[in-house]
Amino acid sequence: MLLWKTGSNVLPTKNNLAIRIGTSDPNCVFYSKEPEIATHLFFHCQVARAIWFGCSWGIRTDKMNIASNVDILKVVLNLDELSTLQMADIMEAIWHPRNQVWHNGNEVNIISTICNAKNKVKEYLNALDHKQDNDRREELTSWIPPPKNYIKLNVDAAVSKAFTSLAVVARNKFGKMLKVWARIHDLCTPT
Repeated sequence: MLLWKTGSNVLPTKNNLAIRIGTSDPNCVFYSKEPEIATHLFFHCQVARAIWFGCSWGIRTDKMNIASNVDILKVVLNLDELSTLQMADIMEAIWHPRNQVWHNGNEVNIISTICNAKNKVKEYLNALDHKQDNDRREELTSWIPPPKNYIKLNVDAAVSKAFTSLAVVARNKFGKMLKVWARIHDLCTPT
C-alpha cells in the first residue's frame, strides 16, 4: 500500500498535506530544511540515508538518481522479488518512525529502525525457508474431531485494556457446530 500511495502521490507527507489541505509546515519531520516529499523522505533525508546505509546492503542513496515518485517505483519494482521486498520494508521502516516523530513527538532511533527492517526481512526469509514445514504447521493447527459420543469444546479468549472476551464452539465428531457462545466482559480487578 505504501508503494502504491507513493507512486500515486497520495502518501500523506507534510508537503502533500500542505498543498491539499493547507497545513502550515511542509518540511520534513527529520530534517526541517527540506520539504517532506516522498523522494526526500525515503531517499535524500539524512535519517533515511543512514537507515539505508545501515541495513544489510549498505546502500548509498545519495548516489541514486531518484528525482520523482515514478523513479522510486522504478528502482523498487524493477528488482527480483526479494530485493523489492527488502526495499519496500526499508521504506516502511522509515515511514513508521516518521509518523511516531510527527504525531507523538518521539525521537527517531536509527539503530532500532534498522534492526526492525532487518527483522522483517529475516522473518520473510524464514517463511520461505520453512515453506516445506507449512503442511506440517497446518496439520498441527487444524481441528481434530473428538471420539464418538463426545463433544469437543474449542475455547479462545482475548484481553484488552477495557474488556475481556471469551468464545466457545461445541462440535460433534463430524465437525457439526452444536452451540456457539461469545461473551464480552468489562475488565475488573480481581479481589
